[in-house]
Amino acid sequence: MPTSMSSKQLSFPVIEPPITRHARLRMEQRGISVAEVLEAISYGSRFSGQDASRWYVDSKAIARALSVGAEIERLRGLCVVRAANGLVITVFWMRGGH
Repeated sequence: MPTSMSSKQLSFPVIEPPITRHARLRMEQRGISVAEVLEAISYGSRFSGQDASRWYVDSKAIARALSVGAEIERLRGLCVVRAANGLVITVFWMRGGH
């Protein structure tokens, strides 16, 4: 029988998004974890393009996360770029972030 979990613990498995070799290299170089990429995708402000979308951790994203008990201030400025099929293409820190 499952035990009760706090609101910050996940009660289901987290599925890692598909990530290109390039994005993994950039994550390693820039000290960005898969969990942080998932947080940016979950709470970030989305900007859609024709072939890809960007999720950016800005003030609105931080407020959105706080409203559900998640603290992502440390990710301010993180940008995740995903192809239309969901593949993470690259990740980087925007100017003024991190």
